[in-house]
Amino acid sequence: MTAFRPLIGVDSFAYHRWFGERSEWEDPRSERWDAHDFLRRANEHGADGVSLQTVHLTSAMVDAAAADASARRLDLVLAWGHRSGLEGGTNPTRLAEALRWLELATAAGCRLLRIVCGDQTWWPAPVEERLDRLVPQVAAIATRAASLGIDIAIENHADLTIADLVRLTERVECDNVGICFDLGNAVRVGDDVLEAAGRASALVRMVHVKDIRLQPDSIGDPAAWWPTTPLGLGDLPFAEALQATLASPHRPRWYVEMAAMHPDHPDEDVAVGESLGVLRSLTGTRRLFEISP
Repeated sequence: MTAFRPLIGVDSFAYHRWFGERSEWEDPRSERWDAHDFLRRANEHGADGVSLQTVHLTSAMVDAAAADASARRLDLVLAWGHRSGLEGGTNPTRLAEALRWLELATAAGCRLLRIVCGDQTWWPAPVEERLDRLVPQVAAIATRAASLGIDIAIENHADLTIADLVRLTERVECDNVGICFDLGNAVRVGDDVLEAAGRASALVRMVHVKDIRLQPDSIGDPAAWWPTTPLGLGDLPFAEALQATLASPHRPRWYVEMAAMHPDHPDEDVAVGESLGVLRSLTGTRRLFEISP
C-alpha cells in the first residue's frame, strides 16, 4: 500500500462492553476488564500500540498502565473526553479535566493526547456558536501541550463535520493541534468518507479505523444505529480512506475501533483480530517493536 509503515493498534473503546458500557443496541457482558486486561489482549493480538480511553482509567492507575504498556512494547496514547468532551465549550470544568489529563499523559510518557469537543448530542447545536466557544479552550489545551512536547488530536466525534473540524484547528493556530479521523463518525454526520479523508489528510495524527453496515433509516441522524463490522464486511471504503491519510506529514497511527456490532458479527474481539489482520495485509507489515517519533 505504501512504503511508510503506520503503527497499527487498538482503541480500548472496541472493548467498551468489557468495561461495563453498552448502548441501547447492545447486551451487557458478565465479564469485566480493567486497563491491564485490555493491554494484555492488545498484546495477544499483536498490536503495535493502544489508544487507551481515560474513562477506562483512574488517575491512580495511569503509572501502572504506562509501565504495563511499556513492558509489552505497546506504544501508548491516552484518549480523553468520552462521551461529550468539552461539551461544545459550555462547561469550564471539562476544560480543567482535559488539562489535568494532559499532565497525566505527560507523566505516562505519551506524545499524543486525543480529545473530543462533544458528541452526537451536540450535533443539532449551532456550529458557529460552538466553534466560538471551543477555539479559546482548545488553544489553552494546545498551548499547555506544546510546553510539554505533546500533540493534540481532536476527534470528529459525531459532533462536527470534517470541514468544521478543520476550521476549528485553523482558528486555533497551534502547530501541535491535528485531527483524529474516525471513518464511522464521518459518515454518521453525512460526510463523504473519501472526501473527508482527503480534506483532513494534512492534519491527521491518528485514525479510528472501522467499517459500518449502512442502514437507510439512520441516514441524517448521527444518534441512530450505525452497526460495526470487521473491516471489509461493511460498506465503507476504508482502504482508500486510509491511503488518503498517509498524505499526512505526521505519520498517523491507525487504531481499530468497534462500536455497536452488527448482528452478523456479534463478537468485538473476533472483529478486532480480523481487522488487525486486514490492516497488516494492506501495509505488508508485521508487528513493529521500535516506534519512530
